[in-house]
Amino acid sequence: ILLLLPVFIECYIKKEVPTSLIYQWILFYSIIAVFLLFYHGVNPDSLKEIGSRMFATLFLISAFLHFYSINNNKLIQHILFLFVLFSAISIVVHFIFPGSFYSSISSRPSGTFSNPNQAAICLILGMILCLESIPPKWKEYFILFIGLGVFLTFSRGGLLCYLFSIIIFL
Repeated sequence: ILLLLPVFIECYIKKEVPTSLIYQWILFYSIIAVFLLFYHGVNPDSLKEIGSRMFATLFLISAFLHFYSINNNKLIQHILFLFVLFSAISIVVHFIFPGSFYSSISSRPSGTFSNPNQAAICLILGMILCLESIPPKWKEYFILFIGLGVFLTFSRGGLLCYLFSIIIFL
């Protein structure tokens, strides 16, 4: 949330984004997530799940701002790039050290996500949204690294989406 604070302030000052709706949604989602955390009991798995949900929330908010306001495009793409890169790194770390992150499917790495399929799809979506902000000489490496992250999740749907997105962008 701290990374997105400058973007929210700039959008609020320029009156470009309906911030009241975004803030209401964030507040509502956060209250529900915390309520469910206490309802199901506080344990390491539930803390991991709420962390994943908040991370996904930030991802969705940054994607919304990316599409909504062209003026903030570069800043949002850089923030999103950091999220996607961190997610891909966490999947590689989870593959190398299997017990380092929680996964609903213990034999497949998912990094900061609880489900490997969701992790693969979020990596692909993030890759698509970040491609414009990456310098041309680094694009191929970024695409290959995201492909490695998607491959390591062993998600068949993720691999198909990755291949289709590569074909479309080439």
